[in-house]
Amino acid sequence: MKRKDGILILLALSWPLSCLHQLWRGGQDIVYWFYPTGMWDGKQWYFYHVFGMLSYLLIFIAMWLYVASNGRRDKDVLTLLSALAINQAVDIPHYLICRRQCLWVVAAQGILFLFACFRVLKNNRKR
Repeated sequence: MKRKDGILILLALSWPLSCLHQLWRGGQDIVYWFYPTGMWDGKQWYFYHVFGMLSYLLIFIAMWLYVASNGRRDKDVLTLLSALAINQAVDIPHYLICRRQCLWVVAAQGILFLFACFRVLKNNRKR
């Protein structure tokens, strides 16, 4: 496996990994503007932070490999990084406003990221 393939795999796994906490989603859709005292009682928020940190670790390793490579700009890597940057720009207010519980926003982020992954696959298939 080439270095670029490893970078693309790490970037492609980073965003879905950060969404695994939705598996422990409870039935409550309560918007809290400030942290309530019982917010950390559920398992979902523990998994949210663990998977979030693992996701950032994958992005960090991918960026380290990308910078340590020959340094030229790669269109596929920049496509996935752009999709991740857009998802983070949407995710920050989404987390602050409704604790990342709106599934429509998460689905839109997933569609954007899948579109970027399919675009990279299509570009690599042509070669």
